[in-house]
Amino acid sequence: MAYATVQDMIDRFTLDEVKQLAPIRPAVEPGYDAVRVQQVLDDASSELDSYLAIRFPVPISERLPLLEKACCDLAREALDRTGRTPVLEAGKRARAWARDVAQGKATLGAGPADDVEAVPTADGGGAAVIAPERVFTDESLQAYLR
Repeated sequence: MAYATVQDMIDRFTLDEVKQLAPIRPAVEPGYDAVRVQQVLDDASSELDSYLAIRFPVPISERLPLLEKACCDLAREALDRTGRTPVLEAGKRARAWARDVAQGKATLGAGPADDVEAVPTADGGGAAVIAPERVFTDESLQAYLR
């Protein structure tokens, strides 16, 4: 499942840019290779999943604006044959954001606690016990232990 659609790409980067990124020959309507754009969006979604799978069950079914943006930025970078600096930088930012989400430094943008349930990690960031102070300690039981 792709986190963005061809229409999302057009909405973010304009129809003219999508036509330049994925031209179709001969130029017929809609003027761009929609199949190619969708393939690249699928690839970008898979790349994002490779980061997100560390903390979340993937694919994430909820439509999230930050995930859509990252997917579009990665797809645009893959389609851009000229290596324009702003496009490359946007791709780097998308990967850095995905890495930060995987490490728990950023959220998916679904809300303060992210509605998407995290998967427990095995990297030392496992379960934490949150409980009141202990009532019975070795010191408080010394009189009973004699």
